[in-house]
Amino acid sequence: MRILIFNIIFYIIYGYRYIQYETGNKILAPGSTGHILETTQTLPRYLEVDIQFQTPFVIEPQVFLSISLIDSNRTDPSGFIEKVRLVTTTGFKVRINAVSKYGLHGLAIDWYAFDDSRIQVITFESSNLQELSTGSGERKIYFTLNHNLEDATRGVISQMGIIHKFDDQKVELNIEQITQNSVTVSVRTDHQTQIDYIKFNVLLGTDQSLWTSSIRDYLVASNHHFIYNNRLNNYFQAAKEELQIPFPSEWYTDISVPMFIMRGYHNFKGENIRVFYQDQRFQQNHIFATIGTWWNSTLYEFFYQGAIYYPDPNYRNFDLNCAEFFSECNFNGDSFIICDKIQDLSGLFKPIKSISIPIYRKLNLFNEVNYKGNKISFVQNQQCISLNDKLSAKFQPIISFIKIFFFDTDINPTCFTVTFYNQCNYSGISYTVRRGEHLKLSNQIPFQIKSIKLCPFMVVRFKDPKFSSGITQEYTSSQTCLDNYQFPKYRSSN
Repeated sequence: MRILIFNIIFYIIYGYRYIQYETGNKILAPGSTGHILETTQTLPRYLEVDIQFQTPFVIEPQVFLSISLIDSNRTDPSGFIEKVRLVTTTGFKVRINAVSKYGLHGLAIDWYAFDDSRIQVITFESSNLQELSTGSGERKIYFTLNHNLEDATRGVISQMGIIHKFDDQKVELNIEQITQNSVTVSVRTDHQTQIDYIKFNVLLGTDQSLWTSSIRDYLVASNHHFIYNNRLNNYFQAAKEELQIPFPSEWYTDISVPMFIMRGYHNFKGENIRVFYQDQRFQQNHIFATIGTWWNSTLYEFFYQGAIYYPDPNYRNFDLNCAEFFSECNFNGDSFIICDKIQDLSGLFKPIKSISIPIYRKLNLFNEVNYKGNKISFVQNQQCISLNDKLSAKFQPIISFIKIFFFDTDINPTCFTVTFYNQCNYSGISYTVRRGEHLKLSNQIPFQIKSIKLCPFMVVRFKDPKFSSGITQEYTSSQTCLDNYQFPKYRSSN
C-alpha cells in the first residue's frame, strides 16, 4: 500500500513588510510559430510559460492577469483557458489550455504581482452559465464572490478564459457592486452569442491603493477601418485606434502604475477572434493605449477599463498570523511579535503604544504575570493606545489544517487529484492538489470550500476551529455541497 500525506499548519512568522510589487508583459503563445496549441488537434494540450521576478518577494505575491492579445480560431468551439500556477517568491507559471481541436494561435498578457494588504485578487471560473449557453439577444448573469478586504471600494475585472459555443463572439465582464465582504460581477452576451465557460480574475483595492475609471466601451462605426480596411498582410500592419482615459491629477506620481484592462470584445464570427491592446502609458492626466485587430478579422466592439495602482512606499504589511507590539503610535518605534503566549512581558519595552492584530485573531493582555489579574482583549489593530501595566499576553491563533491521503494510487493510475471549489456542484473558484505536490500557505485570499471532487482511494481530512467548532471532518467520496469551510487559499510549489 502506498500512502502519501500532505499536512499544513497555519503558523508562519514574517513581521511587517513594506509594499512590494512588480509588473510585466509576456507573449504566452506566439502566433504562426508552430506551437502545440495551433498545430495539434489532441485534447488536452497546453503550453506553460515560466515568469521570473526581477527582485524576489519576501512572501508569495498575489498575481493579476489582463489579456493583451488573443488570436483564436473562428471554428466553434473556440477560446482558451489560463491558469496561474506555482506562485513562489521568485516567480510563477502560466498555463494556457486549448478548448477544442481547432487552433489557438496567439495569446499575450500584462501581469501584476502584489505584496500589498490593500489589494486582493480573486479568480473565478464557471461552466454553469444558464441562459448564456442557449438562446439569443442580450442576456446577463451575475456572480457574487466573497472577499476579506473590508476597506475595498474599487475594482477591475479581466477575462482569463472562455469557450465560445455558437455564432457571434461577444462577451462583456463588469463589476456591478463592491461591499465590505463581497463583490458582484456580471457576464453579458448579445446577438447569437453562446458560451459554455467563463473564467476571470478581479483586482480589488482600497481608496488609497487603487483608482478605477468608469466602465468604457468602444463601438465601431459601420465605416470604420476595423470593419473595412483590415485585410492586411501581418500583425504589424494591423488596424489600430488610440484610446484615452482621463484620471484625477492627484493620482499621478513617479511610482504610480497605469493599468489598461480588456473586459471583453465583439468580433465577427466569420473570422478569427483577433484583438489586442498595447503601449499603455501616462500622458497629460490620461491613460493612453492603442487597440486594434489585424489580418481579416472584424472588430465591432471593445470593452475596457482603466486603473491606477499606487504602491505607497510608507505603507507596511503586517504579519498575517501574529500580533505585533510597537513602542510608538501608528505602528512605529521598537516592535515585538507574539504568535502564541508569553507569561512574562516585563523584559520588553514599555509602554505599548500600538498593536497590529491579524483578522479573525484575538489578543488578551493581563496586568500580572502568568495570565493573572485584569484582562483586556483586542480583535483589531490599535493605532494609538497607552498600556503601561501589561505583564503577560495570550494570542489566539487559528490553527487549521488540511490532510490529503492518497491510498493505493497504483490501483487507480488515471486519477491523482483532489479539487476544492467555493461553489456547490464543483463550480466557482477551484484549487487542485496533485499527488506529489507540496503545499504552501497563502493567507491573502479566503477560500470557502463548498464542494470537493476526489477519486477512489483518497481521503480528505480538514479542521478549521472558527467555522467548524474545532471538529475534524473526513470525506472519502466527492461532496457536491458542504457548509462553508473558510481556509486561506493554497498554492502548490516544487
